[in-house]
Amino acid sequence: NLESARQLLNAANASQDDTLQTVFFNTAQAFYEAQAAQSLLIANIEAEQAAEQSFKAADAKYTVGVGTLADKLQAQTSHAQTKLRHIQSDGDLRYAIGNLAVQMGFQPNTHLQLTGISDEAVQDPLFQQAVENLIKQAVRDHPKMLSAQAQLQAARAKIKATRAEGLPKVS
Repeated sequence: NLESARQLLNAANASQDDTLQTVFFNTAQAFYEAQAAQSLLIANIEAEQAAEQSFKAADAKYTVGVGTLADKLQAQTSHAQTKLRHIQSDGDLRYAIGNLAVQMGFQPNTHLQLTGISDEAVQDPLFQQAVENLIKQAVRDHPKMLSAQAQLQAARAKIKATRAEGLPKVS
């Protein structure tokens, strides 16, 4: 019975570890989604600025009589579309940062400043080796595997305890 209880405790500890890893994974995923949203916003701001310059040039050409109305309208439509994408990506970034804040246990309206990960850090061999080691450790020590093994051991100990109950007792 004691062995069964120990193994059930091991299973509960492994389940707790799994929950912590799930929270960590969800937070890391939310962080990278927020970074991607931030990068998309920057790209959309640059595209909007380029489209605005193009529209101004097309408008100036049309005003002096060198450009066509179709060119001006096309540039104006392109500028409006890039402005819409800029606004949408700003909303996506706010949502992603709110989601990250919630994953971290903060209020969704908490202001978070995201930092980027440089390409140098990702290409660093030490970083690559650390990631590989973490993957190997996760496969070897994953809490779900540990929990399943502990539950199996608890079941085996319970079988032994049940069999022992039917045996004669010495007092």
